[in-house]
Amino acid sequence: MKQTLSVEQSRLFMNKQNIYVTGAEQGSGKSIIMLAMMDMLSGYAGKIGFFRPIINDSESKDELIQLIRHRYHIDFPYESMYGCQLEEAQDLINRDKYNELLTRILIKFRTLSAQCDKVLCLGPNYACSAGARA
Repeated sequence: MKQTLSVEQSRLFMNKQNIYVTGAEQGSGKSIIMLAMMDMLSGYAGKIGFFRPIINDSESKDELIQLIRHRYHIDFPYESMYGCQLEEAQDLINRDKYNELLTRILIKFRTLSAQCDKVLCLGPNYACSAGARA
């Protein structure tokens, strides 16, 4: 199923300044920055969203998404708050489908962003391995 954004959704997305936070290694303080930014955004940004491009595969839900949903009363569906799971991302990369992976993540991000005034996107650690926390 191919998903696309309407021209209006694309214009809305391009006029927003969302925030992307990532860390270069474990223990970089990314979670503290995430909470501080969410506190700041919740005080002035209107409807805020939270997004993770890639999450770990797990039977339980991503802890950071759950924390943000609960703490800041974000009512978007859980599935709309991440791009894809790590195993799926690795499979697409292994099959040389990197562009498909990026497209999936960007469509989900832009769909969420179109419903928000601001979105905080929390990326994975660059140093994480396949078994490490995304």
